[in-house]
Amino acid sequence: MSEIDPAPGAPAEAAGGLKPAGTLLDTKTSGQRPVSAWVSESLSDDSWDAFLQNTPLGHFQQSSVWASVKADEGWAPVRVVLWQSDAIVGGFQILVRSRGWFREGFLNKGPVYPGDDPEIMQWVVGLVQRSARTHRITLLLIQVPDLDRTLASIQHSRGFAPNVLAQIVTATLCVPLGPPLPPAESRMRRSIQLDARQSAKRGLTVREGNAEDIPCFFRLMGITCRRQNSQPNPASEQATLKLWQSFHQKGLGRLTIAEFDGKATAGLFAVQFGRRVTAWKKGWDEENRDKHPNTLLSFESIKWAEAHQATLYDFGAFDRTFARQLLAGEPVDQRLRSSRYFYLMGFAAEPQLQALAQVWIGNPLARAAYRAYAAVRGAANKSEA
Repeated sequence: MSEIDPAPGAPAEAAGGLKPAGTLLDTKTSGQRPVSAWVSESLSDDSWDAFLQNTPLGHFQQSSVWASVKADEGWAPVRVVLWQSDAIVGGFQILVRSRGWFREGFLNKGPVYPGDDPEIMQWVVGLVQRSARTHRITLLLIQVPDLDRTLASIQHSRGFAPNVLAQIVTATLCVPLGPPLPPAESRMRRSIQLDARQSAKRGLTVREGNAEDIPCFFRLMGITCRRQNSQPNPASEQATLKLWQSFHQKGLGRLTIAEFDGKATAGLFAVQFGRRVTAWKKGWDEENRDKHPNTLLSFESIKWAEAHQATLYDFGAFDRTFARQLLAGEPVDQRLRSSRYFYLMGFAAEPQLQALAQVWIGNPLARAAYRAYAAVRGAANKSEA
């Protein structure tokens, strides 16, 4: 994977004379310097991806690399990039898919705007709504970046409604990495350290995988999904290969395989994007349980991330109720202790709350109907809690 050298939060400079791609959508003045918004439906945009990797708000699901992966599932990107002088200062990518007359949009981990100009933020949210109307999106689902709370409040004031339709991850477990923290291994639960060492002593090894390992990795994913009564995502071996190729070719994806006696028993696909490494997909066949293959994979992956200057290792999902309890300083109850989340916490992982997803519907009548439905569903959920 690539190492990202520029300081987090720095704008992506237009190196080599790069200019905005697409069509000029609008302009806005900020600090007496105009900001221009350019809209593009291109599948690839290296300058946008570089900007995302150099801001703490950036996430791989806003990247054009991710758009190329999702294209095989029928999603097409609508990307609005903000330029000021010769640098990118913000923007967003909506993935759009048609289902007959219904057009759905998903804006995940965006808009991305590291600045603090309230007028620009209002303008950006307005550009999201304008883009939804222009591209005839029936319903837009949006979740702002993990570290951003300002845009979420602006959305609420501009007619966005709570999401009661889709299951969106709203909490995660992350291992903070890098100075001034001690090495991650020293902060892990003692049982995790012992299991990882025993794995190696018992003959388990970890190696980096390649395209030839994708069939095996997809098989391991399928076994895990059946055990959890879910469907694999990506849904096919070919789609899994596309996922690996898209990120690996950019130096952003890493597949690791745990083996015993030369036979793969577990696999992990991680994405390094900027200073964050995300454990994105896993699978194992339940064999060699006594050798702790999943523990060794996560242990090795975290140490690898630390050695490659990552500042965060993201396990990808956490129960929001548990996260709120832990952040409030409440004691760990038995339900949490018996969950896989407690096991992951042993890697020195800490809970992080993410913004709740919101919904934008352009049609006023449909928007009013949805808001009424969301109010009823919200009241029902509270009564069941």
